[in-house]
Amino acid sequence: MLKIEVDDREVLSALAQLQRRAADLRPAMRDIAQALESETEGNFQHERGPGGGWPALKPATARERRRQGYGGTSPILQRGGALARSIVSAYDKTSAEVGTNQSTPGGRYSLGAIHQFGAPRRNIPPRPFLPVSDTGQIQPGTQATILEILQSHLEGP
Repeated sequence: MLKIEVDDREVLSALAQLQRRAADLRPAMRDIAQALESETEGNFQHERGPGGGWPALKPATARERRRQGYGGTSPILQRGGALARSIVSAYDKTSAEVGTNQSTPGGRYSLGAIHQFGAPRRNIPPRPFLPVSDTGQIQPGTQATILEILQSHLEGP
């Protein structure tokens, strides 16, 4: 067996620095959480999700919106704006997350889950706003951003 020992102060210093950075990824997770929240806000603004654009409002829904004074062309999922305003992110030293705790009037159901995954019984199609698909795939642009953030934090200043 061949054994090589490295006695290079620069390499050892760089390895020690990398080990310190990897021990507490809180700064990277903070940036990732912010990126997830920003991407989610962009999905609301552009009416899209990981699979592309959201299905258009049904004509009856558009008519009902106009009747209620919201306008038939107001942004999808933003009639009153509560769901979009409820988006929050969180992080710790090993994870980053984005989500909502917004519920339907009366609090029986998660408004976010209804729109993220759809509600077939109520004839509501899925309009995923979180930057992750129902199979757990991260939205392509978001994935690139996360990889850039991780690379940047591992390389350091």
